[in-house]
Amino acid sequence: MSKRQPDQAGSEPDQIRGPEERRIHGGMPDKPDDEALAKRTEQERVDAGVDDYDPEDVPPATES
Repeated sequence: MSKRQPDQAGSEPDQIRGPEERRIHGGMPDKPDDEALAKRTEQERVDAGVDDYDPEDVPPATES
């Protein structure tokens, strides 16, 4: 068995995670934001040149 390493403070070893912490999945958020995902996907497609730009994202022209 390997030795436990001290924590950042250097005083006590890190606590070992108990079995109750392994029962809960910590990856995905409860409710993904579909609108934000769609917007990011659209922007990535425009950046890659797959889709044309969205005219609504372009600011109006100004006269100088």
